[in-house]
Amino acid sequence: MIFDEKLDLKDKIILEEEIYPKANFSKDEHAKVEIKVYTPNKIVINTSANENMLLFISDNYYPGWKVSVDGESGKIYRADYSFRAVPVMKGDHEIIFSYYPKYFDLGLKISLISLILSVLLLILTKLKRFFYVKK
Repeated sequence: MIFDEKLDLKDKIILEEEIYPKANFSKDEHAKVEIKVYTPNKIVINTSANENMLLFISDNYYPGWKVSVDGESGKIYRADYSFRAVPVMKGDHEIIFSYYPKYFDLGLKISLISLILSVLLLILTKLKRFFYVKK
């Protein structure tokens, strides 16, 4: 669909899957979006709209990203093959995107275990030398 010359991507968003639960979305000329924080691992956006809308972010879609709308966990939809979209109901909302890769915890645990084992090995080596010299 992206390569269809009749489709104007300035006015349309192509999603890879249906939005659940279903809702009616429309264009709101008076909608406001304000980016409060934009860092590599966190984006905070305030929105205000009179209609249900899709918030489209032209940052790459990647599975480690999570979203919350007003503190409640939400779903990020892949839009236009490579970008992100989030359904936003009418009204004022705070949307927070945060990046937390699923293997981060595993890497942290492996590093912590390795550190503990290294310290224990160092202590055992020092104790062995201490007792070996005493004899």
